[in-house]
Amino acid sequence: MTFIKMKNLLPRAIERSGNPDGLGAALVLDLWNKVAVKIIGEEAKKTKAFRLQSGTLYIRVPSPLWAQELHLHSPQLIDELNKEIGKRTVVKLWTRLRSK
Repeated sequence: MTFIKMKNLLPRAIERSGNPDGLGAALVLDLWNKVAVKIIGEEAKKTKAFRLQSGTLYIRVPSPLWAQELHLHSPQLIDELNKEIGKRTVVKLWTRLRSK
């Protein structure tokens, strides 16, 4: 039995779904923690992607310091997310402070 890697199946499934934008957004939201931890470190788990709209990925952050941290790393984060997805889906990061 031959196994096919999930990351190779997802782009085709997304295109066939009839709603590639919705599934692409779900994929980006799911990949956020993996990519953020890879680039920034374990502390990035304090952030949470919650929406992708018109190429802008919205992320909840616990403090203004985290907003600045994501801003500084945004080129690498965007590049890595798009690389994981296999196409240019994310063009900008936008942060929102998490309400207490």
